Amino acid sequence: MVQNSAAKSLGAAETELRAGRWRQARELAVPFLDDSEHGLRARSVMANAAMQTGDYTEAVNHLTVLHEALPANRELRTALSVMLNNLGSAALQKGSVKEAEGSYRKALEIDDRNAMAWFNLAACAQKRNDFSTAAQAYERCVKLDPSRSEARFHWAVCERVRGNARSASTALSGFEDAQLPAGLAVNIGTEWTLLGDTEQAGRAWSSVTRAAEADAGLLLRVASACLQAGEVGDAKSSARRAAASTKDAATSLKASLLAALGLPAVPRDQQEVEQSRHEFADGIATLSADWPPERLATGQFKLSDLAHSHYLLAYQGKDDTALAKAFGRWYSAAAHAVAAAELGSELTPGRVNQRRIALVSARWNTGTINAYFGSWVSALGDAGWDVSVFHLGAGVDVRAAAVASGAAKFHHLPGSLAEAVPVIQATAPAMIIYPEIGLSPATHALAALRLAPVQAAAWGHPVTTGLTSMDAYFSCAAMEPDNAADHYNEALVLLPGLGTRYQRPQRAGESARDEHGLPQGHPLYLVPHAAVKIQPQFDALLAGIAERDRQARFIMFEDSVPALTKRLQRRIGRYFDQHGLDAQKHLTWLPRLTPTKFRSLLAGTDVLLDTPGFSGGNTSLDAIGQGLPLVALPGANMRGRQSAAMLDMCGAGELIAATAGQYVEIAVRVANDVEYAARMRQNLLAPGSTLFDDRRPLEVLVERVEQLIASA
Repeated sequence: MVQNSAAKSLGAAETELRAGRWRQARELAVPFLDDSEHGLRARSVMANAAMQTGDYTEAVNHLTVLHEALPANRELRTALSVMLNNLGSAALQKGSVKEAEGSYRKALEIDDRNAMAWFNLAACAQKRNDFSTAAQAYERCVKLDPSRSEARFHWAVCERVRGNARSASTALSGFEDAQLPAGLAVNIGTEWTLLGDTEQAGRAWSSVTRAAEADAGLLLRVASACLQAGEVGDAKSSARRAAASTKDAATSLKASLLAALGLPAVPRDQQEVEQSRHEFADGIATLSADWPPERLATGQFKLSDLAHSHYLLAYQGKDDTALAKAFGRWYSAAAHAVAAAELGSELTPGRVNQRRIALVSARWNTGTINAYFGSWVSALGDAGWDVSVFHLGAGVDVRAAAVASGAAKFHHLPGSLAEAVPVIQATAPAMIIYPEIGLSPATHALAALRLAPVQAAAWGHPVTTGLTSMDAYFSCAAMEPDNAADHYNEALVLLPGLGTRYQRPQRAGESARDEHGLPQGHPLYLVPHAAVKIQPQFDALLAGIAERDRQARFIMFEDSVPALTKRLQRRIGRYFDQHGLDAQKHLTWLPRLTPTKFRSLLAGTDVLLDTPGFSGGNTSLDAIGQGLPLVALPGANMRGRQSAAMLDMCGAGELIAATAGQYVEIAVRVANDVEYAARMRQNLLAPGSTLFDDRRPLEVLVERVEQLIASA
């Protein structure tokens, strides 16, 4: 009789369920959850009701029990996987990324054919810069559901960024015959452009030519893609058309910035370098005339519209002081006008906490910024300062989390800059330190505002900011020339040594050349720099070495933007041809490596060639840590003197050249004279060096911070 009653009640519950009365169905089923005969049927009702009402936690609980009881039931497995995916998305909306990823992985353990879970897992991995995991997950998603265009596009992006240009092309080729929305077609054209395939890019963009001409936003995206790929002329042309055709003031401003200040990432020759600098100066004058503070204070703009970086200027190895000051005067006034109108208040610091310091960056998850300035956070905290760290980047990875652990408070602010400003103001810091102004567009715009009584920059991007909002600039005394103060708009504050406490890199074991695909039986000259650092004047140094050492092999690395690699290969090839040399014979190109594999590769090469004008930072320290000799030719500015200073601190000043000819001579000797190279390696590895694990820079940093705040 009781069993008949249970069956009747559950039948009624199922009727309520079919009628869409989820609460009533649930109430009828609850009493029978533990019934030995009807419990599973009751859970099925409860699970369905929970799914319909969006109670993913309850749905997962009931479906898990049902799945354990009926493991062969395909529908249950699918439903449980879908609910776990939904549970992950709900966690993500609340900002619980780790919890979200856990749910996505559980969803895939239950049903590895859940395309949406693969997509969501990939998106999380991409956000924290784990491009390998992201690419694999996007690929699985696409193979399960080829119609997922967004997954295919991001698969291509991740493959390109991690150095797999061929896999990126494979992903993009799936779009060839598809009819695509204009926005997606522009994205695909962008990726083909970055891969250096102008023919495929032209095909993608030709399908939206009319739409792009009528949509300034699409034109601006085309311009940005061309700029990233090094096609600066095409970029500026598209940006000018966007600025001229739009009625949207914000789009016009962003397009005007790109048209005025776009720079070649890999210049064709020195003439293009000089021309780009003249155009940059003219661009500042145009911006000052066309976009005065009065026009920007109308409330039509957001601070994010001003987010901008012209970091490529510094890589040209020239004196940027005058250009930086001219830009800084306009940009500081522009940012203040826009922010005051957007936020509805004047941006002047109020009462502050005299023992609180803020460090603001969008690059806490990158190697250089983390390695150089992470120790500042803990050092200032140990000295009694209340340290707040602000991270403007999209994701928080292991490196950013390590910085966060040393701070009193850590704020992740990946949203709009207008949202970040009041959060920073609310902490009321006596001082803000920006480690890398100019490297990140977001940081550049924030730093142009006066958010604290004392504001300082550091050498994460080693060039003066030119901003009127910046009071001081932290730099390294050993790396600065005698006339250093002339190169800065800010008051120069010098720190000893490296300016930080840098841990000696872990030594890699012995490395056989064939492990990395390195040429056998040749002197190996390592050139591990990004394409943007290898300026035209470096071509002459490579050719000079190849003329002196006909067996020389230069080990170079592909850029994350393959189009830049191709531009660099063409330029070096032309220079070698002009001097009777075969670039293909002398140059070997490798994909980018993980830090661990890179250190292993260092042990298999003979000498590292530093780039004049903008020398190595982390790369040089890695080489010295492995005992690999590097040759430096110091420039006139701090950014071209970093490696030379490091060599001096190691007692290896013999590796510092005074002229281009001497640079070639030293490099060839190190690569071919075994005894000389061994002596240089000993010097680099000598335990008495002050280069690594030196506490003095942090002690002086604390003193200088105290002085700056006390004198404000």
